[in-house]
Amino acid sequence: MSAMIGKCHICQSDEYDSSGLCGCGYSFKEDEIADKDKTKVYYKNLKESKNWIEAAKFTKKLHEFQQKKKGKTTFGARRGWRYQDTAKLLGEKNISIVSDNINLAIDSEEHPELLNCNNRTQAIRWRRNKLTSGIISIHFEKYGSEEEFQKYLETNWGMTSLGEEWELRKSHVNVGDAGEIDLLAYHRREDCWLVVELKKDKTSDDTVGQILRYMGWFKENRAGKNERVQGIIIYGYPPDEHLRYALLYTPDVKQKVYYCLKGETIFMDAEYAYGLLNIEKLPIDQQKKIFDSVKK
Repeated sequence: MSAMIGKCHICQSDEYDSSGLCGCGYSFKEDEIADKDKTKVYYKNLKESKNWIEAAKFTKKLHEFQQKKKGKTTFGARRGWRYQDTAKLLGEKNISIVSDNINLAIDSEEHPELLNCNNRTQAIRWRRNKLTSGIISIHFEKYGSEEEFQKYLETNWGMTSLGEEWELRKSHVNVGDAGEIDLLAYHRREDCWLVVELKKDKTSDDTVGQILRYMGWFKENRAGKNERVQGIIIYGYPPDEHLRYALLYTPDVKQKVYYCLKGETIFMDAEYAYGLLNIEKLPIDQQKKIFDSVKK
């Protein structure tokens, strides 16, 4: 009977219960994930095992299977299956875990030496250093916490490009049940407030909903009738491409990317950061050729 049905499209098992349900939650009869709780438990057990690559491969298989069913996209759930959806299905709160798992599974096929890593953390570090590190950003540093980054901006606001256009008014601004604004500034020439959301590291498109919530509350409860409210998300390099897509149709929210180099904090416009990121995605030898040609 098992041989007649074949193997599960996701976990490759040929075992199932009387209803045709696999241990990973996949239904042979319905050809879909029929039991999400089973999927979460199956993934959790893989994570807790010492064989970290199996959890990565399962994440990749699951994501690809769902994309075939729902369609590929980086836009909303109505237009396809996203990393966020896979994260939710696995019970992960951070979508970067999903993207890292998928990348590890892909790279392990081309670079079997990756499998020599003792755990997932070591594997991610190996992959970053050997396969994806840019010849410039490998020297970039970031603040140890958002609080540390916020204190820096509070003290040095006037020395940044933002300080030329905006006057810093307040930090840790309570906005009721909407949360807390990191920094609040006012335009030096126009009637406009700026809501600043800070992240020490790479962020995600979830941050867009967060800052829009702050902006909406502030507009309704604090801003004057004729005062506009804009927002800006500032976070550490590398830039997030999901965030870029989310902001294409959110004109009142901008983004800036920062990095620290030799004790100095440097801010980049998002498009410049994305351009640098595209170069750093290339193999190291190609990056060197590009930068050597620029030097000439």
